[in-house]
Amino acid sequence: MSRIALLIILSLSLKNSFAQNPFMKDVNGRPFFLRVNYVPDGSPYLYDDYNLAEITLATGKVYPNIPTKINLIEKEVTYMDEKGAEFIATVPITRIMFYSFMRDGNPHEAVVLQGFSSEINAPSASIYQVLQGGKAFLLKELVVTFTDNKKYGEATITRTFKKKEIYEVLMPGSRTPVKFDRNKEAVAALFDSSQAIMADYIDKQKLKCRSDADLIQIFKYYNSLPDGATNNAKFPLGIGQLRKSESQSLSYSCKLAFAGGLPLLLWSHRICRLSLKTNTFVLCAAKLDDRMSLKG
Repeated sequence: MSRIALLIILSLSLKNSFAQNPFMKDVNGRPFFLRVNYVPDGSPYLYDDYNLAEITLATGKVYPNIPTKINLIEKEVTYMDEKGAEFIATVPITRIMFYSFMRDGNPHEAVVLQGFSSEINAPSASIYQVLQGGKAFLLKELVVTFTDNKKYGEATITRTFKKKEIYEVLMPGSRTPVKFDRNKEAVAALFDSSQAIMADYIDKQKLKCRSDADLIQIFKYYNSLPDGATNNAKFPLGIGQLRKSESQSLSYSCKLAFAGGLPLLLWSHRICRLSLKTNTFVLCAAKLDDRMSLKG
C-alpha cells in the first residue's frame, strides 16, 4: 500500500473519530501559535508528533482518540482538531494515556501520564509516567531542562533540551511520590513492613533492580500480596531462649500470626528476620510445624 493511500485512510479514520467525539466541543482550548527565537537542539515534548491518546479531565470524564502532544517544560497539553488546527487545553487534565503505535518501523508501547499532587497541565505540575499501578505506584518523573548558547559573532541562539527521568514511588497512605535508588537494598527498604518478603523475592528472582522490567516485576508482585502479608507485628522482648543482644539480628524459621488477641510464633520452612534491636518481627508466608505463645 502506498504512503498516500495510508495517509488517506488515517485522515478518514481521524475524521470519523472526531465526528463521534465530543472533546472538541466540551474542551474550550485556545489556539496554539508556535513562536521561537532560537534553533532547537532536542525537544521539550514527550513526542514531537501528534499521537492518539485517551484524556481524562479533573471532572472524571474520559475522551478517547484525541491527537495529543504534551510540552514537559511548559506543562501544556495541545491537541489537533479535524481540520488540523492546534489548540492548548485550558481545562484541568489529570491523566493522559498515549496508545501504542508504530513509527519508522519501531513499536512504541502505551504510555500513561498522571499528576498526583496537581493536574498534569497545571503550571508547576510534576508529570509522572506510571510504570506500575495498584496500592503502590512505580513512577518516573519526566523532567526537561534547557540551556541557551549563542556563539560569538552569531545572531541566533541554540537552545539545547535535556530530558531526565527520576524514579519515584507512591506507597500506600502517602500523597507525595518520593525518590529512590535503583539497587536491591534501597528497593526492598521501600516496602517497610514487607521488606523481608520483598528482599527474599528479589533474591530468588535474581533481580538487579536497575531496569524498568525488574522494577515493574517487583511492584507487580508487591501489589498482588494480600494485605495481611504486609503488616509488621510487635515482638515482646524478654523471652530468655530468644534474647541474646539487643544489637544483634537473628534469623528464625517462623511467622507471626494473631489468635485470640495474642501473637503466636509459628515455626515454618521460610526465613523471617527478628530484630532484637528494633523489637520488630517481620511477617512471612509460612508452613506450620509448631506454635508457641508469646507473652510480654
